[in-house]
Amino acid sequence: MGDIVREAVEPLHVRIAELERQVTDVNERGLRYRGVHQRADAYRTGDCVTAKGGLWICLRATSDAPGDSADWQLAVKG
Repeated sequence: MGDIVREAVEPLHVRIAELERQVTDVNERGLRYRGVHQRADAYRTGDCVTAKGGLWICLRATSDAPGDSADWQLAVKG
């Protein structure tokens, strides 16, 4: 039973560590508005952009467009 519990809990520890890192990044940098999303730009955790009629917050480093991946969270829909 111990191995089954360990296998179930380990992915949660990894996910929690990633979320803690993201929160630390945002707390240290704060949110930063970068204007209208530009395809050629790379974005970091806490960057905010306007795209597709809304304001999006970057959850982790990405060059994907808002709404195209889980790297972005829609904050405000216009």
